[in-house]
Amino acid sequence: MIWGMLYAAVLDVEQAKPTLYEAGKLWRDLDNLPMLTDNLSMTAMAHVAAGDYDQAIALSNEAFHLCESSNNLWGQSYSLMMVCLAYWEFGRPDKALTTANESVRLGEMAGFMAAQVLAGGHRAAMYGHLGAIESGLVMARQALTVAETHFPTSAAILWAD
Repeated sequence: MIWGMLYAAVLDVEQAKPTLYEAGKLWRDLDNLPMLTDNLSMTAMAHVAAGDYDQAIALSNEAFHLCESSNNLWGQSYSLMMVCLAYWEFGRPDKALTTANESVRLGEMAGFMAAQVLAGGHRAAMYGHLGAIESGLVMARQALTVAETHFPTSAAILWAD
């Protein structure tokens, strides 16, 4: 799975997807649900990056439900972290914001800083695009504070959003 994550990190989604699917099959065969849900969430992110939004949503939903059944808040947050962008691209700002907000909320409960930064940054940008500039700025500052305090390598990502 590490190769799939690395490919996805450099946005080589055509390399990431088959590698991630291969790893996912192994996690299913081994019945390792924590690793499977992590893999499903990463694979969903690769599909978001590739513009395969239906597939991203399906994988995210599967990961979320598996994590929900084991009360894995970190995994639930992770599964929602990037799929909010798929809903945004589908013209569903309501669902995009609900998803981003839930990822941040669960991330706060689980101590998952990446969701607070990434989903927090996405929702700030969405609010801005919808004309709620002040609300978006408050959310952007919250995400940036978490990034600078706990996850300094991600602070630059917020400014790319």
